[in-house]
Amino acid sequence: MAATLGSWRGYRPSFALVEDHGWIEAIRTVIDDPRCYAFRCNREVVDVAGRFRSFSWRGGRYVLKRAASQQAGERERALAVQAAARLAAAHATLRAIVPELLVIDVRGAWLASPYLGPSLHESFVERRLRWEPADVVRVLGEMRRAGLEWAGFAPRNLIACDNGLFGIDWEDLRIDIPHSGGWSDLTLFKLALNWAGVFGSADCAHAVLASQQRTWRSVALDDFEQSWRGLRGGRDDDAAARRACRAICFESEQPVVDQPSDLLSAQEVGHLVSDLLGSPLDVFYAAVTARHRRDDQDGARCVAFLRDMTRRVDAALRLADHCQRGQDRTLVCETMTRSIGLLAGAWPTRAPDGLAGASCRLHHLRGRRGLASALLRAKLVEEVATVLWRSARDLFAWEVDLQFLLRGSVANGVCSVDSDLDFEISSPERPNGFPEAEDLLGALLDGFGIRSENSTGRPTERDIIHAGGSRDVLEWLELRDLDGGHTPWPHACGGRNRPENVILGGFEREARRMDGKHLWLAVRGTIARASAARGCGQARTMAQLEWLRCVAGMDIVPLRSLLGQALAARELHLADVAIEPLSRVAACLDVPVPLWAPGEPGPVRPYLRDRDFGS
Repeated sequence: MAATLGSWRGYRPSFALVEDHGWIEAIRTVIDDPRCYAFRCNREVVDVAGRFRSFSWRGGRYVLKRAASQQAGERERALAVQAAARLAAAHATLRAIVPELLVIDVRGAWLASPYLGPSLHESFVERRLRWEPADVVRVLGEMRRAGLEWAGFAPRNLIACDNGLFGIDWEDLRIDIPHSGGWSDLTLFKLALNWAGVFGSADCAHAVLASQQRTWRSVALDDFEQSWRGLRGGRDDDAAARRACRAICFESEQPVVDQPSDLLSAQEVGHLVSDLLGSPLDVFYAAVTARHRRDDQDGARCVAFLRDMTRRVDAALRLADHCQRGQDRTLVCETMTRSIGLLAGAWPTRAPDGLAGASCRLHHLRGRRGLASALLRAKLVEEVATVLWRSARDLFAWEVDLQFLLRGSVANGVCSVDSDLDFEISSPERPNGFPEAEDLLGALLDGFGIRSENSTGRPTERDIIHAGGSRDVLEWLELRDLDGGHTPWPHACGGRNRPENVILGGFEREARRMDGKHLWLAVRGTIARASAARGCGQARTMAQLEWLRCVAGMDIVPLRSLLGQALAARELHLADVAIEPLSRVAACLDVPVPLWAPGEPGPVRPYLRDRDFGS
């Protein structure tokens, strides 16, 4: 079966027949063949992680779900047993499906359940069934009387068939203990989100359901809320974080009136983002879509986004069907992350063409070697990073002095085929960096095919004037504020002990064997030292060369040639290259040479030691 979005969301699920083995042998067969027995039975479950199977055996139809561990499977089954007993004792309308736990050798723990039909969510979409708010309130009242608090009470986890109403996936059930203070405010939040479609909006659902209980017990923040609080820099207390998350989720997943049924809905995309991407990307997604939807009175932009997301996910699934096993999840995650990034880039101008164009041109540069490609690649990477950085900064209201500091070859404006984007986010008030922000930007960049590496911390002058400091001299020469134009960060921040005056840093003293990667670093460092010593205030390598030619009156042909040779060595992954050409050039420029072989540091002009950062 082709792994397309249509096959997942088709309304006539097929269950491949398992040959007449015993039950355990049939289970082994189904687990071992995820393609043949892929789960295509629930509109909201795009199972690219291979957590589910569906199959037919001896006249019955079944669904398998992989448990995180045997202990987790035992717990979920035990909760289902308790739910079934309490609901039966309360003569409730709802009944619980109790799965069978199967621990299959190295294949892990799986939960097997009979398939009773499509979910309530699918029935709503097909308009085969309709619920009123009173139906939701009634069933919740029965659950409350049965002593069950189930945040998973949602259309996707309910099945309405001729035999009655059944619930599945009881993993987040809480058995209500007498005098416990009632259900929690977090459960109320999730229930309102789950039933927004029936009530017309999540706000309406929240108001009605909140009135069914006098007080709601306050509980700790969940992962989503903690991620929000982290991205806000810890400025929100628990109550403020919960209110903010409720607001952005309610706006983000607000049902779209008369949305075409062949598109993923806002709620379906929200669940897919949470299931596949998790935090912090699901928080970013909710925040950026909420901001869009506040200004989207007629829903046109939301429908356009849902159409784009549906198309992209479908294309990724079609491509993944021809890839090796395990690539489905990676392709879909990258596709969804890119769509979220493009949506962020469309605010506030609502013109994502620039970001989309840069992303497309980056894709076409993959695998292309040479200096011209390296220059264009660095330019495009910086364009994408700038849009994502500014979008995230505005969304979470980060402090104005927070800086996105570039490092490495992208900061130098020459990004090889194998280079990643080295960066850090910090400010004087955040000397140890901003890990939550760095993780978010790194995840967004991944969606555009930009590998990145972030380092928590902030450079200080101490790093270059004390032996064994955390910052290498060459990294200092690369540092550049993404919003600060072309000026190297050490020149912009002021201070003494300019890094080009330091003879050699700790990294340069290691005397490791010179290979293509390190030659590429050493040549860029040599050009940076030479230009900085002659008053250049530029961080990009090509601008430094121009300074040496135009201002210092130097012949830069040997340096440019050496730069091209070093890039070729880097991109060809050469394991052993000659140091002599670099040594000769460095000697002419009066700059130190890294200790790639035993020896003394290269010469340095004494008067350079006392020059000021800002000169």
